[in-house]
Parts: sequence; structure tokens; C-alpha cells
Amino acid sequence: GPYSIGPAATILLVVVRSIQGLSVGGEMVGSMLYMVENVPERWKAVVSCVPMASAISGTGMGYLVSTIITALLSEEARVLWGWRLAFGLGVPAGLVGFMFRSCLHESHTFSSAIKKFGARHQNQHPFFYAMKNEPAALFVLSALLAVLCGFYSS
Repeated sequence: GPYSIGPAATILLVVVRSIQGLSVGGEMVGSMLYMVENVPERWKAVVSCVPMASAISGTGMGYLVSTIITALLSEEARVLWGWRLAFGLGVPAGLVGFMFRSCLHESHTFSSAIKKFGARHQNQHPFFYAMKNEPAALFVLSALLAVLCGFYSS
């Protein structure tokens, strides 16, 4: 029908889910570092666990929402419109996450490290520095990222 894009839907879903998974993986590591850099020494171990616990809790909430939708709606209703409910519930969570992310400032530790790096390397961006001076290391890290972040995109 006019609302079907056929096999392109499957490809689009895989691509978008992979991008989402890689984004979550990057944000999780970044949030761990950010939290550890901004707390007193005695809290570092406890606080570093929060992002992983949050990710696992989010996965559990996803399963719970799926179970509730499956229990309350017929298969026909789920196929026609019910699958959109989970996405609708995700919008407020995404907005809250965006609000938090956009209100945070870089930690003092990170800002100092970037300032020192810039002074040593003529204000060259760290990524471009790595591309120029450490291409093998960048390739290995990229390959590891592709392999190890499969959890987030599945």
C-alpha cells in the first residue's frame, strides 16, 4: 500500500538502531567520566556505577512497557497503533535527558586537559591529531568500538 516502504524499512530500522546504540555507548562512558571527575574521592566508585545501573534499569523498563502493552492490547491493536506507545513514552525521557545534557558544563579536569593538549599541539583538535599522528591506534580503537558496542545496538 501507500504506507509501506518494504525492505527499506528493515534496513532503516537496523541503521537507526545502530546509531542509537553507538550514541548510548558513547554517552554512557562520557557520563561515567563526568560523574567521577566531579565528586569527592570517597564517592568515585559508587558514582561510577550509576550510568550502568541506569542503563540496565532502562532496559528493564523497556521490557516492562513491552509486557504491559502486550498484555493490554490485542495483536491487531499492537500492529496497527500500539507499537507507537513505547515511542511516545520515550519522548519525555528523551527531553529530560536532552535538558540535563545541554545544561552541563565540562568538568575542570577535562577543561584543563584540553587546554594543555591545545597548548602542546597548536590548538589542533584531538581527533585530527590522532588521525595524523596515530592512525594505527585510531583504527584499533575504532575496530574495538565496532565490536564491543554491539551490545548497545542489539
